[in-house]
Order: sequence, then structure tokens, then C-alpha cells
Amino acid sequence: MLLWGGLLVFAFVVWRLTARQPRILKRGRFKRAHSVCLGGRQYYIEDVVFEDYQQAIHGYFKIVSDLYQCAVPLEVEYDFFDFYSVIIRFEGATVRLLRCVDKVRLIKSMQAMPIQTFEQAVESIAYKNI
Repeated sequence: MLLWGGLLVFAFVVWRLTARQPRILKRGRFKRAHSVCLGGRQYYIEDVVFEDYQQAIHGYFKIVSDLYQCAVPLEVEYDFFDFYSVIIRFEGATVRLLRCVDKVRLIKSMQAMPIQTFEQAVESIAYKNI
């Protein structure tokens, strides 16, 4: 009985380690990914880390370019006070990408939203625990 319990625990651990959601951010070192519910809407958050500040800047602009390759953006809004924050609305989702020192965070809505609504909804989590 103990052997079966041990095998079950081992199988669960292997499943958890291999059954990950595919990453959106292909650059940088994966830090974490999780989903959050705010105001009845689901958001997916993914964080990556770079070796240093310079690599994060370079990686951020490469990631923005990668996002443009995924789908046709319908609307884009840059923050002119912080060039390391961009919101892109696609047909099926709205995405915010931001950089903080050596980290890059992606926040993705599970359904398309107007940029202003999305920005207000995610403002409380944008830089939280990055």
C-alpha cells in the first residue's frame, strides 16, 4: 500500500512538472506564470528575468516584435512617459507588456477588451511582485 502511495505521489509530481501551459514569452529565463481573476475577468500573467538591465531592454523590444508576429494588432498604445510599457489589442485578447529593471511581465486578458478598460483593470497588478 505504501508503495502505491509513493508511486502516486511520484506520478503527480512528474505530471505537475511536465504539464505546463505553453510559454508566450520565449526570451529570458522563465520566472513564473499564473492566472488572476479581477472584476469577473480572467488574466494570464507571465514573468521572465534577464541577466541584467541591458539584456532586459534588448529582450523587451525583441518580445514586442515577437508579439507583432503572432497576430495582427488592431490597436497599440505606448506609454510615452515609460517606453517600457505597451498595450496591444488583438482580435482575441488584449496584452500588456512591461519591463522593470531586469524583468519583463506579460499580462494577457482571456478575451479582447478595449485598451482603456484593460489598462484600468490591470493597473493594480501591473507592477505587483515583479
